[in-house]
Amino acid sequence: MIRRLNVDDVPKVRDIDRLSFSSGDQYKAEFYEHIESTHEYEPYVATLPNGTIVGWILGHATGTTVRIRSISIHPSFRRRGFARTLIMEILRRHQTDVDLVVDPDNVGALALYRGLGFTQTDPDPETPHRIRMLWRHASRW
Repeated sequence: MIRRLNVDDVPKVRDIDRLSFSSGDQYKAEFYEHIESTHEYEPYVATLPNGTIVGWILGHATGTTVRIRSISIHPSFRRRGFARTLIMEILRRHQTDVDLVVDPDNVGALALYRGLGFTQTDPDPETPHRIRMLWRHASRW
């Protein structure tokens, strides 16, 4: 099940991020509360039928595109389709292109994004050490 993140989800989402990113606390606590309370971000969580949160995604409207700023799946639930489902939620909700950046060493993520129709584009000036990928809305619907 996919639903919008709420403030009660913040501790679990932070725990998943700590397990998923080598940097530990990728975001400060205030960031999670901010994304829950503003309309410029689109945070969604993936849950099991019993309500257990297994992952989350953050979309951010940046003008002509929506950027996927973060996607994180609990290590025990990877390779079960949760990342694909979260990405599809962002793609379905927008009438615009969607982009993201990915670590070039993350072979699994690259394969997932390519399988969803993302293509590699120009380097991202904010994160030149990562690969920028773009999903074009007009070519898919």
